[in-house]
Amino acid sequence: MKNYNPQDFFIFAVDDNSINRILLKKLLQKEGYRSEILANSEEVIPWFENNLHKADLILLDLMMPKMNGLELYRNLKLNSHFKEVPVIFLTASDEKEDMVQAFNLGAVDYITKPYNNQELLARLKIHLEQF
Repeated sequence: MKNYNPQDFFIFAVDDNSINRILLKKLLQKEGYRSEILANSEEVIPWFENNLHKADLILLDLMMPKMNGLELYRNLKLNSHFKEVPVIFLTASDEKEDMVQAFNLGAVDYITKPYNNQELLARLKIHLEQF
């Protein structure tokens, strides 16, 4: 990509923790990214059905009630609009098994919470520059 501009990218995220959602939204806005951050898997499908946004990158919390991040990821990959969108897991889980499972499903990255904001932004940029 010739000139990397965060405003050119739309980031979609799901995290069941309200504080995490607020902090992530502020961080992404401050950098200039366009984003939508939802609270749970039940909000995801209706949101996609009512919005024409195509996400450039998806951030998923791994541990959520009802449908965890891995299950949600599998469902998102069934949608043709999101099949090729890179997914990064943001999770408090440091279980190697979870990390391996995420990568085996096709995730491009896995960041353990609490994450460093500058590290997260650097990883976002690396993956978004692939477009």
